[in-house]
Amino acid sequence: MHRRQPPTRTSRRHSARCRICSRRCLTSPLDGKTKELIGLAVAAQIPCQYCIYFHTEAAKLNGASEEEIKETIAMAAIVRHWSTMLNGSQVDLATFKKQTDDVFAAVKAKSQ
Repeated sequence: MHRRQPPTRTSRRHSARCRICSRRCLTSPLDGKTKELIGLAVAAQIPCQYCIYFHTEAAKLNGASEEEIKETIAMAAIVRHWSTMLNGSQVDLATFKKQTDDVFAAVKAKSQ
């Protein structure tokens, strides 16, 4: 006979978080797969092994392929890398925004 372990502070917090997430998920404009892939990307960067496992399995349950899961993790790593580079190099935010806007405007102009 196995005795059930009393809930830990971490497991209680996780359960509360899941209840909150469940309520939010019912009325979200994002589909389940997209939300779980976002959750995985964030979890990979926090990092939280519990959240990584949960969001990976939930993404699969919502139809995410192994390729999509790998791409999600790669994008999270790329974003963190460039955030580190830009912040560490103290790149001026106004200059960065201007350059980014110029690139997007040029791409938009070419696509029309």
